[in-house]
Amino acid sequence: MKRLLLVGLFGLLGVARAEYAVGVVPPDFTCTDWNGNTWNLADNLGKVVLLNFGATWCGPCNDEMPELQSEFYETYDPAGFAIVHIDTDGITAQALHNHWDALGVTFPVLVGCDDLYSDYGDGYIPYNCLLDTEGEILYAGSGYNPGTLHALIEANMSIDHPVFALQGLSVTGDDNGDGRPDAGESVQFVVDVRNSPIAVPATACTVTLSCDDPAVTITNGTVSYPAADPGETVAGAGSFAFTVADGITPHWATFTFSYSAPYAGGTATGEMLHEQRMGRPNLLLVDSDGATDDNESFVQTALTALGMESDLWTAAGALTGTEMGRYTRIIWLGGVNETDMSDDEEAGLRAFVDAGGQLLLSSQYLSDNPARLDFLQEVFGVTVADDDGGNIFLMSCPAGDPYFGGAAMVISGNQAANNNEDPDVLASDGSSTVFATWTQAGNAPAAVYTTAAGRQAIFCGFPVEANRVHTSAPGSVTVQGFLEHALAYFGEVAVDEPAPLVASGFRILGATPNPFNPVTRLDYRLEAAGDVSVSLFNVLGQEVRRLVPGARPAGEHSLLLDASDLASGLYLARLSVNGQARDTHKLMLVK
Repeated sequence: MKRLLLVGLFGLLGVARAEYAVGVVPPDFTCTDWNGNTWNLADNLGKVVLLNFGATWCGPCNDEMPELQSEFYETYDPAGFAIVHIDTDGITAQALHNHWDALGVTFPVLVGCDDLYSDYGDGYIPYNCLLDTEGEILYAGSGYNPGTLHALIEANMSIDHPVFALQGLSVTGDDNGDGRPDAGESVQFVVDVRNSPIAVPATACTVTLSCDDPAVTITNGTVSYPAADPGETVAGAGSFAFTVADGITPHWATFTFSYSAPYAGGTATGEMLHEQRMGRPNLLLVDSDGATDDNESFVQTALTALGMESDLWTAAGALTGTEMGRYTRIIWLGGVNETDMSDDEEAGLRAFVDAGGQLLLSSQYLSDNPARLDFLQEVFGVTVADDDGGNIFLMSCPAGDPYFGGAAMVISGNQAANNNEDPDVLASDGSSTVFATWTQAGNAPAAVYTTAAGRQAIFCGFPVEANRVHTSAPGSVTVQGFLEHALAYFGEVAVDEPAPLVASGFRILGATPNPFNPVTRLDYRLEAAGDVSVSLFNVLGQEVRRLVPGARPAGEHSLLLDASDLASGLYLARLSVNGQARDTHKLMLVK
């Protein structure tokens, strides 16, 4: 392993001038990527290839990698472009995953090929080397020069047929105007498509819509599009239309847009996928700090384990009272500072609880904002007695409390969000019920619920997503356990798993192990022979993997799911037979 020096960019000892410079065709090499797959340079002839050299400890590399993911890997068509990161530090695949997964990197990372840098590099990282379709080096240099790289890629990369992608999709015509297909509605998709900037012109394009969700009936499935030059976005001569069955439960549906595009050399075909939320759940989970952290995932996981569908709000800007009013229950997770609630959001929450909405507000910073103190007093009947700054983390609940009695809470340690930084010691005016007290602060109030003025609202002066079980605190609960107690207060004492999309003998029997890392065995049963596929969705409803065992006889079967390239979190596996969704099963990947 090479030792590294910080010198403006980052310098590598023992590395001088690059052996492979611009104009050179370097020899083939073969390496293994961080998921155990073989990556071979010669296999990518015919594509423009970007070789990116760097290391996890390199600050500029860390700045560069997320943009390489979004602006290169996710932008250019893989039919004509390939990108690979080559680790210069010789560390393990797991260590690389632990670091780059957190930055959203999914393109291949090569392991154990750090010696390549001595042939390509100039002594500094990050270092980028761009090869044309014939394998000749077009550009080589340290630092990050996206403008130059984009220009060279677009000048040298080409695809000999049109390649279309969804460029814009909106839902129109829904009865309540919320932009979402709900039960019993007839709605339209207005869709724009874009021809790849490195493809050839299409003289026209016809797109056909299909969906395997039994709740969806397509009433207009074909739309024509005009000619599209490379990089051009075109609108259709109409919209797609479908109806949604009555009585559906909220779920995600996969819509497939299949295109046929004639061009000078023939006709190109392909598919574009869109995941659409169908129906609206009763529960809204608000992550008030947006993308600052992913602590909301602990609550999402717990809700899913309880069989509860929820929407997640992470958008920039204020959450309007109108949007709040579409739900009957809101869980609001405080952010990373006292600005986690605006004046408009406070007004919306007041109106929400006064109209009978159920609110669980968790914030260790809200009390730091003087503008929110009247809200805490008037809605929850509490003031802040002490802003303790993270020195307390143990709570107990009164044995006689009808909802939380006998529970204990521990909000430190890495089994949960581990974000307890600035918890509040509260003082109650008696209009609310104290259900949790700080063991380390003389049993002063930590959380309350209120039924004053007909409200149903809980306030916790600590992050509920930090709840964990600890052997030193009998009765301590996980995030899921805390939510079960809170749901009892809200009158929801039992939650059933959602029914399969189509009741049948086609079932997912389970996954072993679950939680898993990174491979699990998925067992399923077929009541009759059929063509089988299993799709894996993340918590955003995006399909991240599709396994296609193909035709299988009736009986019990198994398949292996390798999630080496996926980030830790909750996933949903969906079994489809003969193109019809049959059953789902929750999986937890823990790396």
